[in-house]
Amino acid sequence: MRRTVGNRITRAGATALALTLLVATGGVTARAADGSVPSVTDSQNEAQTAPPAAWESQASAGAVELAQTAPAPATAAAPATPPTAAAPAPAPAAVSTPVPPLSTPAMSGPLQMASPHNINLPKLLPMLQEVLPGPVADLFNFDVNGVVSGIAIGQNHAMPGDFAARADFSNAEAIIQKPDGLIQYYLQVGGYSIPALGTPYVDLGNAVNALYGVLPVAYLKIALTDNFSIMGGNLPTLIGAEDTFTFQNINIERGLLWNQENAINRGVQVNYSQGPISTSLSW
Repeated sequence: MRRTVGNRITRAGATALALTLLVATGGVTARAADGSVPSVTDSQNEAQTAPPAAWESQASAGAVELAQTAPAPATAAAPATPPTAAAPAPAPAAVSTPVPPLSTPAMSGPLQMASPHNINLPKLLPMLQEVLPGPVADLFNFDVNGVVSGIAIGQNHAMPGDFAARADFSNAEAIIQKPDGLIQYYLQVGGYSIPALGTPYVDLGNAVNALYGVLPVAYLKIALTDNFSIMGGNLPTLIGAEDTFTFQNINIERGLLWNQENAINRGVQVNYSQGPISTSLSW
């Protein structure tokens, strides 16, 4: 019994040693179908003796791969079209020159009337040109201005019959005039108040009734030449530095000297001018 066991142990050890040698030398790698085991040297020989077709197919595959990864040749750029000339910018519209204010009514200091509004009735009503002669129809081509102003007064030691505080319209007037041509005219229509220092204030309604009416200034003017003219009607005064209506003066409450002026003249006036010299005679 001891010898048998010993022989088995000895054979098992020999088998393990043989397997170890085979693994160490690389002999157990693969087995062919016929039971033979090809060696490493046989695999290298087969690789070296592979048919040329395999190499060509590999080379072709490499060429295809290079062709796929190579960038496409750049196409020739189309010739650039020459830039078209820019269209000329439209010329800016000419700015109309504002109509200068008229010299009548007279204004003092920096005060100035606004530019008048022209009304040409023959253009609006063509029948006037057909019915009326040309010089007469031209009389209906005139300029219009308007004046609206208010006043508020507060005072102590008021004159007997006056108020310590009040508010009123000082002007509500329309000015119609034709300042050119042989026949000219001026019409100032509406209401007004004329406050003066040291006198009770007279409101607009009472001032119109007590003083010059609703047509305080109105006259006809014949301009025979550019230097000589004749006027007749309700004329503004030629005396003093203060004009009659508050919109013509910086200081609306005039002084005591103003009370000595003839604010409105009803009569005739002759005007002549030559260069810097201007004269007027009123009766």
